Amino acid sequence: MIGEQQLKSVRGQCYNIVIAGELDLSWSGWLGGMQVATGLDQDGKSITTLSGEILDQAALRSILNKIWDLSLTVLSVTRVHETFRENPKEVNYE
Repeated sequence: MIGEQQLKSVRGQCYNIVIAGELDLSWSGWLGGMQVATGLDQDGKSITTLSGEILDQAALRSILNKIWDLSLTVLSVTRVHETFRENPKEVNYE
């Protein structure tokens, strides 16, 4: 039987990655299945938020490398609490 600590390590961590500009929803699969949401920042500029579970630091690095390959600007990378898994609309930041 898998303990809760082991389950956490198998499931990975939840992250929000915010990038400048607007990224099409179709990029989700190429970016590790991250959810893609577009919007505007406080200054009215287009931003895209990638949200989802990332298995480990190597997988996070892979996603960030793909963003780099697309010549996109990363504005922030934030690890979010476990409650993200239950309800992604109610994200609690650490």
